[in-house]
Amino acid sequence: MIQQRINKLTKAFSLPDGWECVLEDQDSTQTCSTFQIYNIQIRCRYLAIALRIALKKMGQGPGRATWLDCCQEAMATVNEFNNSTYIRFHGTIRKWHLLFRRNGECFPNPNTHKKDGKKTLPRLLEENPDLKDAIVYYAREHLHELSASLVVHYLHEEALPGNIDADTSVKLMMERQMDFIEEETLLQYHGR
Repeated sequence: MIQQRINKLTKAFSLPDGWECVLEDQDSTQTCSTFQIYNIQIRCRYLAIALRIALKKMGQGPGRATWLDCCQEAMATVNEFNNSTYIRFHGTIRKWHLLFRRNGECFPNPNTHKKDGKKTLPRLLEENPDLKDAIVYYAREHLHELSASLVVHYLHEEALPGNIDADTSVKLMMERQMDFIEEETLLQYHGR
């Protein structure tokens, strides 16, 4: 299972059109820019290296590596090989892997739109339409003085405290923890 994932990711960054095999719709609309393709290939390189390290170092017994250890080593390896620091935090690789797995062994197309032609909203706004409406209303009312800092201040001081309850915050935090635990467990028990 893990070796198949490594093979798919390696194909994606090593062949000219290989990246299409890791995109959920194989870029059927041909809208991915050169930069977006590069980003997809870079993600695949980091993930393939992290998974190779995981196959070697994660296992039973003392001294076994964790998934985050593997991500850390992969980040250092790829950054050194490329002589650049595309990413600076190993948790980014963990997030990419989770996104890749949850999306059916593919990355979402960065140009995906809803049926009505509008871009998809971030999860927070999708699940809280009142918050979205409040932000849009505030922006329209303050259009003459609108700035990023004004919107950030509004979000932190008024919109979020008034629209997001404690249960939602706790739920999102618990989901993040479960994502991490689920990923560690899958790699530990089903990785080979």
